[in-house]
Amino acid sequence: MNVFLVTAIAWSLMGLPRFDIDATPAPAVPDWCPVTLPNGEGPIDPNLVGSETGVYGNDGLSTYVQVDGTYPIDNDDLEADGGWNKRGWWRDPPEPITVSMHFIGERVTSAEPKIHTGSGYEITRFQATATWFPEPGCWSITASTPTRSLTIVTWVIFMDDVIYGTPVPTPRS
Repeated sequence: MNVFLVTAIAWSLMGLPRFDIDATPAPAVPDWCPVTLPNGEGPIDPNLVGSETGVYGNDGLSTYVQVDGTYPIDNDDLEADGGWNKRGWWRDPPEPITVSMHFIGERVTSAEPKIHTGSGYEITRFQATATWFPEPGCWSITASTPTRSLTIVTWVIFMDDVIYGTPVPTPRS
């Protein structure tokens, strides 16, 4: 048994304060950011997503979204000028996807988002995209095929910001 676990058990038995690794809560999604929540629809098996995520989609295109509307980017995926993350899309029929991203609110930086779209996997109808966000905040992401489109709005959180704190973007005037 490791020392931390033994200490935590002993302190809990003695009624002493415990260490809380996740003590800093993520910032709440502001009212002006109309985040997309799971609707359970689309060509994806709901068993493929975790408990913190759900399916959002329509009859031909779907993705996963966090149940609270956030899109956390871990510290490992942060760079000095933004953060990368991968997003999976499921499509039926398996047509090529293009993705666009737009910021909602006042921008802090002038850097543009970057998107890398792979060729996809025809058998599974899955296609991955890598998205680079130059700053946290409210983002609209749209995936389009020749016959369908799907837009989600998400509150992007850089986990580094949760730990150290940075200014929160504000709505457009």
